[in-house]
Amino acid sequence: MSNQHAMHHSKERGKAYGATGRIAGAEIAKGDQVLFFDDVISEGLSKLEAIKPLEALGAKVENILVVVDREQHGKENLGKLGTKSMPWRESQNSHKGFFKTER
Repeated sequence: MSNQHAMHHSKERGKAYGATGRIAGAEIAKGDQVLFFDDVISEGLSKLEAIKPLEALGAKVENILVVVDREQHGKENLGKLGTKSMPWRESQNSHKGFFKTER
């Protein structure tokens, strides 16, 4: 059956240093479920492009975890295509919780 992977990062272009190629992480097999992680989501277009190589290898990317949602309809755009985006923070609230307000 499918393997579970801790992390995958798909880049728009490959690079010649560090983790080379477009996909970094464990090997992908057909049917693997992958949680895609990225720092920020705006309209979601770059996320769609980034998961294409994973899907081409047979992976299922149903969830995308992002640190900040810029609230530019990326979550909705991905949802229309069956992919769920889960932000850690939304941009309007990104500062909350980082600073103490007590004196």
